[in-house]
Amino acid sequence: MKKSVFVFVIVIILLLVALVVVKCVQDGIDDPEEVQARQPVVSSGEKTSVTVYFLTSDRLYLLPISMPVTTTNEAAKVAMEKLLAGQHVPAAIDLFPNDTKLVNLFSIEDTVYIDLTADFLLMTDAEIIDAVRAIAATVMPLTEGDAFVILVEGESLPEDLQMGGLSLSGEIPYLPVVNLTEASRQLLSENDFSLEGLTALHYYLPEASGAYLLPLTVLLSQDSSELDAATIVQLAIDELLRTPEGGGLYLLPTTNIQLQGVEIADGVAYCDFDESILESYGQLAENLLLQCLVRTVTAQEGIESMQITVNGEIAAQTASGIDISLPLTADTPLNQVSSN
Repeated sequence: MKKSVFVFVIVIILLLVALVVVKCVQDGIDDPEEVQARQPVVSSGEKTSVTVYFLTSDRLYLLPISMPVTTTNEAAKVAMEKLLAGQHVPAAIDLFPNDTKLVNLFSIEDTVYIDLTADFLLMTDAEIIDAVRAIAATVMPLTEGDAFVILVEGESLPEDLQMGGLSLSGEIPYLPVVNLTEASRQLLSENDFSLEGLTALHYYLPEASGAYLLPLTVLLSQDSSELDAATIVQLAIDELLRTPEGGGLYLLPTTNIQLQGVEIADGVAYCDFDESILESYGQLAENLLLQCLVRTVTAQEGIESMQITVNGEIAAQTASGIDISLPLTADTPLNQVSSN
């Protein structure tokens, strides 16, 4: 009797081991211990909104849309599902084939795994690269991970699929940069896809219709530790005021506006311009310019608001009557929509 029980227990154990091995094969993971090491991706606190990155209708930029969601601690999963579902705002298009679904989302140590249905591979290589960038920008800020892996039905992406020289078949480092210029992408590639020793300048401009703002990034081949906060703010504003090359953007009236200096005190960036910032550009253009300036300045760490001065003096309002007498803040989520 005892021997029969012993044999029965051994059989059960072998069956469980076989099931784990089969699961590993199905998920493209060789080591059974990795399955056991999987963890759900949960937020540090409950979220009531997420920011999802879609592709602009001209396919040139990733466009963030902030949207409310049912209170959840699985914000990364919810955001990924929102990305796959698509968001029909006029300036954006859907990235994925309609039937693409999320199979699983989990982490192993510091790596996040996003497993999708086979429809994902119906896209062209260029479309897949756009999709990977959108996934990174949407999912990774809601996780603790520093790298991610895209799986299709548990299998890795093809080895010959590359993004700027980086293979997409394995771990992809997550970098908090969006809409890089081509020169910055080249610099990042030369720096082994690391931001170490570089400075990332984050700034904002309106997309072509003027209805939404785009985050953009320029990389400098200089270590950010060598620059103080005021210098970084000034460099970021200089990028904003520079006439952009190429299409896809609403052209702001920045040609003649000169930034004369930046000082930071108690979380407020005092940005001094010449009098050309007070010229009449129309309320729409002036409002967009102010939004871009405030988003750009407060994107820098430790800065909560921006005070515009003109030749060292606080100005009351713009030419169209927009109040700029007090520090300006970016209080609302970027490109917020009111419904799911």
